[in-house]
This record gives sequence, C-alpha cells and structure tokens, in this order.
Amino acid sequence: MGGLVGEQAFNDTFDSPDPVMLGLIVSILEIGAFCGSILSAVYGEKLGRRKSIGIAIIIMMIGCILMATAFTRAHLIVARVVAGIGLGICNSTAPVLQAEYSPKADRGLCESQLGPAG
Repeated sequence: MGGLVGEQAFNDTFDSPDPVMLGLIVSILEIGAFCGSILSAVYGEKLGRRKSIGIAIIIMMIGCILMATAFTRAHLIVARVVAGIGLGICNSTAPVLQAEYSPKADRGLCESQLGPAG
C-alpha cells in the first residue's frame, strides 16, 4: 500500500482519507491474517495442509479481485480483510507443509528462506 496511498488516483477514489482511516485501511489486512491463522489452527488439521493452502489461495484471489474493484472505503476494507484471511491461512500452513516435504538435510535451509513472515 505504501506506493498507492500517496497517489492522486487513490486519494480521488477514496476521498483523501485522513491518517487514522489510512492506518485502518493499511493495517486491516493484518487483522484478517490473524483471523485466518486462527481458522487454520481450528480447521487446518481436518482439511489437510494441501487443501488448506488451496482454499487460502482462492480466498486471497477473491480478496485481490475485491481490492482491484473497490471504489469505496468500506469495499476496500472488506476486501483487505478477505485477502488477509487467505494470507493468514497460507502463512500458517505453507511452512509446515514445506518442512514435511523437504529432505532432512535441507529443512533448515528451506525454512530460513521464507523469512520472518513466512
């Protein structure tokens, strides 16, 4: 969002949001990611890792489509929550799946390349 919030098109479309609203728009993705990681903890074991990642990617795609079509603040906020839910599921499931499929000798290397956010 860093490159978008200062653009004239963004400010024209979303009525030049004040810093508090801008902070909400930017950070609400993380709230969705938190909710997604909780959902992954509750339902991930029942669904399985590959199916959970597939569902997460579909949810993220829906969120991205909603973000791309947003013309109101509420629409953008909901879209970022939806995308965040998918992101949270994916970020909490993909490293575990990768560790399970990686050879023992390469596990640390594969996991360290993901970085702190997964």
